[in-house]
Amino acid sequence: MKLLSIIFILAFGLSAFGQAKKPLPKTKPPIAKQTPAPTPKPPKTSTVQVEAAVMFQNGDIVPVARTNFYLIDTDLNKVLNTPEMRQIALDDAINSYKNVIGGTEFAVAHMNREQLAGLLERMQNSSYENYSRQATEAVNKTFKFQTVSDFQGKAELKDVSAGKYFLFAMFKIRGKFFAWQVPVEASGETVKIILDSNNRLQ
Repeated sequence: MKLLSIIFILAFGLSAFGQAKKPLPKTKPPIAKQTPAPTPKPPKTSTVQVEAAVMFQNGDIVPVARTNFYLIDTDLNKVLNTPEMRQIALDDAINSYKNVIGGTEFAVAHMNREQLAGLLERMQNSSYENYSRQATEAVNKTFKFQTVSDFQGKAELKDVSAGKYFLFAMFKIRGKFFAWQVPVEASGETVKIILDSNNRLQ
C-alpha cells in the first residue's frame, strides 16, 4: 500500500514538473487621458452709442437726424490737410468770392455789415462743400463701421472690433455745415459719445 502511494506521488510530481508554464497575458499600457483643447473665447466687441445735436444762436436745438456715422481708422485731417487739398479749398473759396461779388472789389467796399457776413458765410459754405466731397471720398475708402442716426439724432454701432477709431459725421442744416471727427477706443465696453457744436470740426 505504501509502495502504491509512493508511486502515485512520484507520478503526479513528474507530471506537474513536465507541464510548461503558461505565459501571463500581455496587458496593454493604460491610455493617457487627453485634455480637450480649451474653446477659444470670441473676441471682445463694443457698442458705440451716439447722440448728436447742434444748437443755434437763437437757442434752437436740432438733432442730427438721418445722418451717416462712420468709424474710420484714419485721421482725415492728415488725408485732407495736404498742400493739394488746401489749394483746392483756396481756389474754391476764390471762385465763390468771384461769383458773389462779380469779381469787383468795388462791390465789397460798398457792402454793409450784413452783406459782408453773408459773403463770408457763402465762402465758408463753399469751402465746406469742397471738404464734404473730399471727405466723402476718403471715408468711403477707409471706414470700418457705418450706421444712420434716427430722427432724434441717436445712432448705435454694434459689434465693433477692439481698436482705436475716429467717429466721423457730416451734417447740413439751415445752410450751415457741421462735421465731427472724434477719437473712439473700443475695448469690449459700451462707449457713449455726445456730438454737439462744442466738439465739431472748425
